[in-house]
Amino acid sequence: MTFEIRPLRLDEMAMPVEWAAREGWNPGHSDAGLDHLADVRTVGLDGVVDQQHNYRRSGFVLAHRNVRYAGVAPLRVVATNGRRSITLVPAADVDPSALERYDAAHFGAKRSDFLRAWTTDSSHRALVAVRGSDDGTAGDGTVGDVAGYGVIRPCRDGFKVGPLFATDAATAAQLIEGLVQGVAPGAAIFLDPPTVNAEAVQLAESLGMRPVFETARMYRGKPLDLPIDDVFGITTFELG
Repeated sequence: MTFEIRPLRLDEMAMPVEWAAREGWNPGHSDAGLDHLADVRTVGLDGVVDQQHNYRRSGFVLAHRNVRYAGVAPLRVVATNGRRSITLVPAADVDPSALERYDAAHFGAKRSDFLRAWTTDSSHRALVAVRGSDDGTAGDGTVGDVAGYGVIRPCRDGFKVGPLFATDAATAAQLIEGLVQGVAPGAAIFLDPPTVNAEAVQLAESLGMRPVFETARMYRGKPLDLPIDDVFGITTFELG
């Protein structure tokens, strides 16, 4: 028997998303179409713990752990210092090239089509933290003014926040506070921080969230050199 290995077509994307759902990954409602836009250039994975030995045999090396945290709306965000000069604005109001450069620096590569779809999907809510003056006035949206951004999307069970990138924990807290506004009380909310960012884990726990699932971020070849201290939640376990 012979097999052909080729990229999945858009009309075939529902199949692996359904497989992911059956395995308990809880994909977003619109993930099938958006996953097809991901421009994958580096070989990496987020694998379950008990399969790490198989990935190592294929040449993958552990970089760090990611843990899924789960909470229930409304999340109680603990007040933090240093938040006066940050303003949250819809991603649509920010210069797209500025957001693209910021995202690429934290993801490790440009993903223009994916980013545009991820932040503009009608079921998603995307907010950007913009630096401004002490009175809260926003900047002009240039790359120097972007201090973080986050997206929340509905899933088969509750809502997932991801990515959640920010220059510090205070900004990340402000972003997640804005993202979860409007989520119905009692709805499940999920966040996937890398455990090597202690402040990200601390933020999740301060929100009353608890760990429910763990993966291993592994790379084959040279690992990506990411500003991991700015990563408070990865985009998805499927895409990084």
